[in-house]
Amino acid sequence: MTRAASSIASFSVFSALTVGGAAASQKAIAPMPTHAIRGVVKSISTFYIVVITGSGKKAREMTFVIGPSTEKDGEITIGATVSVRYRQEGHALVPTAVSAQPVKQHTAQIPRR
Repeated sequence: MTRAASSIASFSVFSALTVGGAAASQKAIAPMPTHAIRGVVKSISTFYIVVITGSGKKAREMTFVIGPSTEKDGEITIGATVSVRYRQEGHALVPTAVSAQPVKQHTAQIPRR
C-alpha cells in the first residue's frame, strides 16, 4: 500500500470512529422523561410551588422547584387547580410547565315556586 493510500485509510478509520462516537454520545444524552399531575396549590413563592394531589388518605404534597425555564399559564394562586408537567432531577421535582385552570363561576339559582 502506498503512503497516500495508507493516509486515506487511516483518515477513514478515524472519521468513522469520530462519527460513531458522536452518535453514541447523542444517544447517551437522552431527554429526561416528564410526568404530569393535577392538584390544588397549597403554597407558592418565587422559587417553589407546593401542590396537593389526591384526596382523603391518598392526598399527598408535592414540592416543585421553579426555575427560569418553567412556563406559567394562567393565574397561579393558593387554592387554584393546576396541571403540572415536570421531570425529576436527583431529588428535586422541576416543573417544565404549570397551568392554572380557570375558576368556574357559580351562578345563583332562583328557587322555583
